[in-house]
Amino acid sequence: MASILSYIYPFLDSIETNTKKTPLFESHYMISFIHTNPLLVFSSLCFLCPSILSFLKAHYIHSILCFHSSIISTLYWCNTHNKRMLLYDQYAATIACVYWLSYTFIKPHKYKSYIVIFYTVSAISYCTSMAISDISSYWVLFHFIFHMSTITGSTIYFIV
Repeated sequence: MASILSYIYPFLDSIETNTKKTPLFESHYMISFIHTNPLLVFSSLCFLCPSILSFLKAHYIHSILCFHSSIISTLYWCNTHNKRMLLYDQYAATIACVYWLSYTFIKPHKYKSYIVIFYTVSAISYCTSMAISDISSYWVLFHFIFHMSTITGSTIYFIV
């Protein structure tokens, strides 16, 4: 069973530990909070809110992209040593971001100015978190602000 799953989902093959590879289905490291960032796990799960709202408003592409991005991001922030999940997270977030920004700026919306403000805050906080990630631990807070401002902008779009 494990070999079939690892063939279909190669990132489930193993969990990287400090010195050895341990198969996922035989590992007691499977649920571990050693390499977890709870604040970013929470904010990644919050992306399910705009996903559900966009589904209810019949914006199915946005709903699928946001849902996929939320799950992948949550899985990465649960184990930050999994570099393959980091790549999946970056790809999913980039695809969702490009789609959502192009969709937001093309379609008219009566609260577009507020949405643009949240996305500007999101872009600034993301760039700040990337710039200071090597020199300060405050990058986590900036990345959290990035997540929450993106979620707020998307939620405003679909609530109103």
